Amino acid sequence: MGMSLELLAAMIADTAPVELSGTACRLFNLVSGIAMVMGSVTAGLLWDRFGASFALHARVPSRNWSRWVLG
Repeated sequence: MGMSLELLAAMIADTAPVELSGTACRLFNLVSGIAMVMGSVTAGLLWDRFGASFALHARVPSRNWSRWVLG
């Protein structure tokens, strides 16, 4: 995950206008951080309510959905 985040951050820095590159990187870090917290909270709630097996298998549909969306 760390390697892919660094690659995405580098792509954002390369494609953003020079005067907005800092803002673009900060916005990317903000959005990715919020997404990680939401994912962790969701996984914790699933783990507490339905057990470890359910929480660990719940990621499969979302992974397949993202593969379908991203191609």
